[in-house]
Amino acid sequence: MNSQLVIPDVDPDGGTLSAALAYAAAGWYVLPVRRGTKDPGSVVGKKWHAKSSRHPNQITAWFAGTDHDIALHCGRSGAVVFDSPEKLPNVVRRHLDSAPFQSTRPDVAGRGHYIFTQPPGRTLGNGTGRLGGAWGEIRGHNGVIIVAPSHHADGGRYQWESTGVVPVLPAEIAEQLDDAPPAEDAVTDAAVAAFIADHRQSTRPAILHGWTSALHRHFRAGDSRHTSTVSVITGAMKEVRAGFFAAQDAIDALQLMFIDAVAQPPTSSRQGEPRTGATAESEWAGILAWAVGQAKGADLDEVRARTDKKMPESPPPEDPPP
Repeated sequence: MNSQLVIPDVDPDGGTLSAALAYAAAGWYVLPVRRGTKDPGSVVGKKWHAKSSRHPNQITAWFAGTDHDIALHCGRSGAVVFDSPEKLPNVVRRHLDSAPFQSTRPDVAGRGHYIFTQPPGRTLGNGTGRLGGAWGEIRGHNGVIIVAPSHHADGGRYQWESTGVVPVLPAEIAEQLDDAPPAEDAVTDAAVAAFIADHRQSTRPAILHGWTSALHRHFRAGDSRHTSTVSVITGAMKEVRAGFFAAQDAIDALQLMFIDAVAQPPTSSRQGEPRTGATAESEWAGILAWAVGQAKGADLDEVRARTDKKMPESPPPEDPPP
């Protein structure tokens, strides 16, 4: 996959399937949204942050034969977008020519989306900047934008006026913006890799068995395989960050369980259709990216206290005989 974000040239009058595939090939995580809406969960449902994808099979399944529009998942893709700024301060204005730009109102010059990538080490969120409305809206962590050739419900039109490589947000702009809490969104692929590399400690490795057992119980009970895995891997990643077991050990165990489970025919209406191969792997990657985001924002004192209550270091002493 691309390590550099690019805005591809898409046909504004073409189909959304071919466009969605082009965005994904250019490094973007995409989601289907119901035509004329801006709700990232309108098609995939709750916890959409863990469902965005760059995999062609998943994207084809979402868009083929539908009229769904396209949302780009800014946070997970590593982007920050200035959304329809109307009274820009000079600190922003002088850099706009370097950014790809999507017009959303052909009758209003400059109205639309200016695209940058997140500065290294930053997780800029949604908001209006420290200068208030002068920035317009900012789409970063936990943000999406709707893109061409999607349908604009309010009489506008999504059309790229400039495309190409997405530049890093200049430091003089970034320093005016606040970071988002990490738990607001799925993190980028680079952040997942860094989390795994940084969390290799294993002070209480036996605790991991509790998470594998919990996931097995959910699957056996016919619970949603996706939702159950989101819950379990999120809890496990929080305990990884507390140092109880290594991230890679948890991932190896839980990923195998998930991939095996979703390949099987459903045992209840909550489990959905079987997924195999790269489609299942892509779904797992989204779940893990979401879980790492939650873990990075967790209160470690609370995690440790909850774990100690649930699984103390040693069993309590037996009562003495009467």
